[in-house]
Amino acid sequence: MTAMAQIGTLTSEIRLVRLLEYWEGKRAGREMPRRSDIDPIEIPAILPILYLTEVGHEPFRVRFRLVGTEVVRLTGRDVTGRHVDESLYGENAAEILGFFRAACEHRRPVLVQGHAYWLHQKEWMRVTSLHLPLGSEGAHVGMVLCGFAAEPHVRQAQPPLNENFDFRAYKIHVLGDGSGLG
Repeated sequence: MTAMAQIGTLTSEIRLVRLLEYWEGKRAGREMPRRSDIDPIEIPAILPILYLTEVGHEPFRVRFRLVGTEVVRLTGRDVTGRHVDESLYGENAAEILGFFRAACEHRRPVLVQGHAYWLHQKEWMRVTSLHLPLGSEGAHVGMVLCGFAAEPHVRQAQPPLNENFDFRAYKIHVLGDGSGLG
């Protein structure tokens, strides 16, 4: 199943679907687009839910380069310029890094779905994030372009594990089986 066919079965968030369409178009038959192929001005309706990250591989680290206004509003913080391991993820940092690692290792779109709690929201949110690798053929993935969507979700009375942030019950979907390549 192609990534485009698969995403429609996993989320109804149209901006994430549009972001994947944009990435697929910029891929232009290659394994993935390069960072230079991406122009945020071309996707103004998606900008508020975007975040762009820079990936370091030795050791593996992820730094937020750009964070959209809706992501800042939903999470209650602007983490631009900070690394995932420094960005108040607490005990969940390794899991969050795993989402980026999956996109880098598979060199394919990765959709993550789960439940998150931020102190300022005081409620659990159903979250979906799309991680899209950017880089050159045969080279390490240098950046990951992401989209983020959240909606309130009633969850059993479970206190967060960390006073600032908690993320639970997530699923990682590597999109596409490669048949869309070429």
